[in-house]
Amino acid sequence: MKILSRHIAAPVLLASMLTTTFGNARAEESASLDTLLSLNLETLVGIRVITASKTEESAARAPAQVSVVTAEDIRAFGYRTLGEVLRSMPGLQVSNDRSYPYLGVRGINRKDYNSRILVLINGLRTNENMYDSSFIDRTFPVDVEAIERVEFVAGPGSSLYGNNALLGVVNVITRKGASVDGGRLVGEAGERGAWRGYAEFGRRLENGGDVFLAASRSLADGENLHFPEQVSAGPSRGWARNLDGEVARKVYGQWTVGDFTFMGTVSQRDKDVPTAPYGTVFNDPAAHLQDRLSLLAATYQSSLASNLKGLFRASYGAYDFQNDYHYGSSDPDPLNHDIVHGRWWNGEINFEYTGISSHRIVAGVEWQNNIRQDYRNRDVSPAYVWLDQGGRGSRQAVFIDDAIELGPQWQLDLGLRLDRYHSEARLSACDPSLAPAPECLGLDVSKRGIARNPRAALIYSPWPDTTIKALYARAFRAPSPTELGYVEPPSIATVGRAEPEQLYTRELVIEHFLNDRFKVWANLFKYDFQGVIDIPEDTFVNLNDIRSRGAVVGIERNSTAGDRLKASYTCADVIDRDTGDKLDDAPRHMARLAYTRPLPALPWRIGAETLFFGERRTLAGRRTPAYTLVNLTVSSERLWNNVDVSASIYNLLDQHYDDPARGAHSPIDRIPQETRSFRVQMGIRF
Repeated sequence: MKILSRHIAAPVLLASMLTTTFGNARAEESASLDTLLSLNLETLVGIRVITASKTEESAARAPAQVSVVTAEDIRAFGYRTLGEVLRSMPGLQVSNDRSYPYLGVRGINRKDYNSRILVLINGLRTNENMYDSSFIDRTFPVDVEAIERVEFVAGPGSSLYGNNALLGVVNVITRKGASVDGGRLVGEAGERGAWRGYAEFGRRLENGGDVFLAASRSLADGENLHFPEQVSAGPSRGWARNLDGEVARKVYGQWTVGDFTFMGTVSQRDKDVPTAPYGTVFNDPAAHLQDRLSLLAATYQSSLASNLKGLFRASYGAYDFQNDYHYGSSDPDPLNHDIVHGRWWNGEINFEYTGISSHRIVAGVEWQNNIRQDYRNRDVSPAYVWLDQGGRGSRQAVFIDDAIELGPQWQLDLGLRLDRYHSEARLSACDPSLAPAPECLGLDVSKRGIARNPRAALIYSPWPDTTIKALYARAFRAPSPTELGYVEPPSIATVGRAEPEQLYTRELVIEHFLNDRFKVWANLFKYDFQGVIDIPEDTFVNLNDIRSRGAVVGIERNSTAGDRLKASYTCADVIDRDTGDKLDDAPRHMARLAYTRPLPALPWRIGAETLFFGERRTLAGRRTPAYTLVNLTVSSERLWNNVDVSASIYNLLDQHYDDPARGAHSPIDRIPQETRSFRVQMGIRF
C-alpha cells in the first residue's frame, strides 16, 4: 500500500477538487429509490441500462454489476478509442503489445485478441468468426464521437449472449441523428505525426425516421522503440525505428424508419509491427498487419401487444486479415503471408413479456451460420503454401430470463441458455524440405457440443436507498476455428484436443445512494476459470485453471453545478490453480480517480483522470513496476458559434512503463508504452 500511496499522491490538483466535492455532498437532499429510478443519465450516472437483461431496467435492479461511460465522459476526459473508455472502468485494465490492445477483467488478461469478451453495437454481436476476437482499438467500427454511452456488464453473460460472453459484455450504444441535427467536421492533430479527420451527419426526417452517418481516417507515425532483448539482433542495436505507425479508416451508417433500423459499417486498420513476433526478423520494415471488419444488420423492434415486446434481427459479417513477415530462415528470405477470411450470418428473435403478475420474462432464440472460415499461410516468392485450412460451422441457442418480484424489497432473477455449436475444418500442410517431392498431409477435424449456462441473482432492498445483490453465473467459450490445431508434416500434431472453457462466478454487490446524486458501492467476487485454452507446444489444449478473488469499491457523484466524480479501487488475487503461481499481467491493485467540472464564468470544462496499476509479473518471471497515468483535458462546446475545441495531455507525468509481452514476442519480455503525448481537436458544426 505504500507504493499505491506514493503514486496516487502525485496529482495534488485532484485532491483539492475532491475536498470541494465531498464538502458539498451531505448538503444535498436524500431521495427514495423510486425517485432515483425516475432520473436519467444526466442526473445520476448509469441509472438505467439495457445490457444486463436485454431490456431497459434500473442499474440498481440489474442482475449484475454494470459500469457506464457516457458521451459527456468521453468528451470531458478525451478518450480516443473504445479501449481507453474501458480502461477507465472499475476492475478493467488494457495491455498493449504494439499490435493490439488486450482487455483484462479483474486481473485476468490472457492476451487472446479479446475473445473472452463479447462486444456489441446496439446489441449486435461484433466478434468475428475466426479468432473470436473483438476490437477495442481503431478497428472498432464506431468512432468515439458517435457513441452515446458504453455499458460494461462484469462477469459471465453466457446465459443471455452465449459464446465469448465469458469475462464480460461490452455494449456500445450509438447516437441518433436527431441528437446531431446537422453535420460536423472534426480535425485532430497530435504528437509523433498523429492526425485524424472525422465527419458526421444526422437528422430526424419529416416522416419520423432518423438517419446518422459518420466516417473517419486517422494516421500516426508511432514511436521509435528500444528492446534490450534484441540488442544483438543485427545492426539496429535493439531499436525498431519507424515501425509503430498505423492508418485506420471507417464508415458507419444507421437509418431508422418506423420500427425498422438498418445499420452498416466497414472499418480497416493497417498497423506496422515493431516486436518481431513468432521468431520473425527484428527491425523489418515489411512487418505489417491489416484487419478489416464489415457488418450489415436489419432490426425490427416493436410493442406487439400491451404486455409483449419483440425484437427480430438479421445480420451479415465479414472479417479479413493478413500480415507480412520475414522469418530469416533461408536465403533468399521470402515474404510470408498469413491470410484469413471469415464470413457469417447471424439471426436473433427475442420477446419481453410482462403479462404474468410480478414477472418480467425475456426469452428468445439465436443462431449463427459460419459460411466461411479460411486460413492460409504462404510464401510470396517463390510461391509456396505452408498451411491451409478451410472450414465452416454453426451455432443455435435458446434462452430465457425471468425477473420475479417477490415483494416490495425482494427480486429473484433466474436465467438459462442452451447453446449447440458445431465447427468443422480441413487442415493440410506440406514439408518443403522433402523437395522435389514435398510431403503433404491433410486431416478433417470436427468439434460439436452443447453448453448449458445458468445465472441466478437475488436482489434485496432493505431500505429505499440501498440494494444488496447475491449473484451466481456460469459461462463458456468453445474453441475458435484457429484453436482446432495444426498439421505439421512429416508427422501430424494432435488436433481437436481443446474443449470449451468454463467460468463460474459468485459475487456480492452492495449499492447505497447517499442522496439522489451520490452513490457508493462495493463488489466482492470469486471467479473460477476452468480449462483455459492455450498452446504450450504444438497444439491448443485446456492447459490450466485460474482463480481470481477480490473486491471492487467505488463512488459516483454528479452535482447540480455540473461537477462529475468517479473513483474506484480494485484488489484482485489471481493465481494459476495448478501451480499456485501468480498469473502474468495480473495487477493486484488498480485505482481510478476521474473528476470533471465546468470552469467558472468560462465556456470551458476541465477533466482530470488518474489511473494507477500495480506491478505485474511477466512470462519470464520478472516484474513490471507499478505506474500512474495522469491525463488532463480541457474542452469547450460551441466556443465560437458552431466551433468546438478541446486539448488533451496524456501521461502528464511522463511515466515510462512497460506491459508484459505475449509468448509470441519472445525473446522480448516487456513492451514499452506511450510516454507523454498531446492532442488538439477542433470541430465545426453546420
